[in-house]
Amino acid sequence: MTRRQKHHAGGLATVLAVALIGLVGLAAAVLTVQLGEARLQIPRQADQAQLRAMLLTGAAAAPRLIPGPGKDRAESDQMLLALPRELIARGGQIKLTARDALAGFARIVIIEATLDGRSMRQSLRYLKGDGGWGLAESTLQR
Repeated sequence: MTRRQKHHAGGLATVLAVALIGLVGLAAAVLTVQLGEARLQIPRQADQAQLRAMLLTGAAAAPRLIPGPGKDRAESDQMLLALPRELIARGGQIKLTARDALAGFARIVIIEATLDGRSMRQSLRYLKGDGGWGLAESTLQR
């Protein structure tokens, strides 16, 4: 009579199953953290895009703070732009402030856009030439 030897492969299968479950758990944890970070970044990126659009609106309005043809002074040195109710409800504001530079041959307009406690600034430098005022430089300040 021959005796059969039993192989106990069940122990190895159990170890492999536990290791595989551990890897799946680790992958799920990493994925959860990454999705949480992405969920926070999307509104932040949307706010940044909205702030940039607000700066563009301010830049379009900035020439109103530049002296008109034949005038030595602008009508105003400050301006608040009207915004939609949705942006006002989120603390939205576009403020323009202008000042003279280079003995009146340059005018600096600072645009500040604010939304949900975040803000971005842009500086526009206009120079006076023979043909009137022209935009010479734009600088984004975060």
